Amino acid sequence: MCEFYDLCTDYTLHLLNQFSLFFLMRINNGSHYADGDGVPRNVKKAIEIWEEAAELGGIWSAYTLGNFFLPGSLIDVGDTGIRRDREKAIHYYTMAAKGGHDEARHKLGYLEACKGNKVKAAKHLLISAAAGNDDSLTQLKMWYTEGRVTKEELATTLRAHKESQDSMKSAKREKPKETERRWMGMLKVMTGGQSPDTFGELDDYARKRGMKSPFIK
Repeated sequence: MCEFYDLCTDYTLHLLNQFSLFFLMRINNGSHYADGDGVPRNVKKAIEIWEEAAELGGIWSAYTLGNFFLPGSLIDVGDTGIRRDREKAIHYYTMAAKGGHDEARHKLGYLEACKGNKVKAAKHLLISAAAGNDDSLTQLKMWYTEGRVTKEELATTLRAHKESQDSMKSAKREKPKETERRWMGMLKVMTGGQSPDTFGELDDYARKRGMKSPFIK
């Protein structure tokens, strides 16, 4: 390999490791502070990190905050003075649900059912089940026997649920290939077309030089 290719490939590995580190830190920092994992436990700091991420569109952070503030949650807040707040939980579940988080949508349905809002609860569960949520579908089947969901609504949801499940299975098979295409395409641009073509080639390059690649298990 030419010296320029080696230099670009080294740079490619550096970029990938930096990006991987950045994303992992954004996802996990809140949990580290909440659990006291490697850092002094600081629940307020964890909430700040999750809130910032949620405002930037992080649906998993929004969902985590919903779980955190939900009355009856088993997440320990210690003596922080932080109080459970049903409305805050609904706020963050709603943010996550709007971003496509089906479990957050399911919990919104549960909360509406607890308040006696049967129509709103059913709407949330119909959306969640159609997105592939098994718990919502199970609940809807029970409600159908009670007359709270129509035969047509259940039939439509069953079809949508199956399509969603099939789509997710297909996506799991195709996602690694699509991820590789996107990463390597971006890195080709960054390195002037001198980076390897596949993750496998990048791993081979890293192994031969005793370097770390984010794709080596």
